[in-house]
Parts: sequence; structure tokens; C-alpha cells
Amino acid sequence: MMQVLVIDGEPVLRAAWKYLLEERGYAVFLAGNGAEGVELCRERTPDLVILDVEAMPGIGEGLAAIEIVRMEIPDTQILVLSPWSLDREKALESGATVCVSKPVDYATVLKLADMMVSRASARRWSSLAAESE
Repeated sequence: MMQVLVIDGEPVLRAAWKYLLEERGYAVFLAGNGAEGVELCRERTPDLVILDVEAMPGIGEGLAAIEIVRMEIPDTQILVLSPWSLDREKALESGATVCVSKPVDYATVLKLADMMVSRASARRWSSLAAESE
């Protein structure tokens, strides 16, 4: 089962993402801030991280989390939600795979998440095949 980590400072939004992603068949775990998210990434190695930079205590925390996850788990797909263009640019520079403008259309983000998880799965299978040769 593909794993998705949602990092969002708003409990109601974390719960909404959990419901929507579990309905699609993902194993979902949640973090309320960047530090918790990084620790969960280290423990569980998610296929996809969805991070809302607006809901972090500060943009710096969200960007730091992106950089750490990208460095430690390079194959993990990172989808960032941000309302500001400057934050989107910084998020992509920090290692985000994709940055989506807020307010988000949940259906669009879920389709994007499906594509990103498929890409992560393909990379993982390619790596396993290469190791077995």
C-alpha cells in the first residue's frame, strides 16, 4: 500500500486530507509541523509528502522540512500547497516536486497525488530491479 504523509498545522485540514486520501486507498499518516513530519519520514519513508507551507509556524520551517526530506529520502515525491508565488519558488528550490497554488481544488490535488505516487512506485520498482541484477 502506498504511503502518504500530510504535514499541515490545521487539525481539521489534516483530518480532511486523511479521509480523502484513505478513500483512494492510501495509508495516511499525519504531522502537525515540519519537525514531526521529518521524523515520520525517517520512520516510514512515505511515497508522497503533502505539505501546506501556509499552515506551518513559519515558511522557514516548511522549507527546512522539504530540504531534509529531499536530502534523506530522494525518491519521495513532495507536493507543496502555498498561497504565495514567492513561497512556491522557494519551495521548488528547496526540493519540492510540485507546488500547487491555494486555494486548492481537492479533486485536482488528488489526481496530481495519484500521478506522483505512480511515479514514486515506478522509481522504487526500477531501483529494486537494478539491485537484483
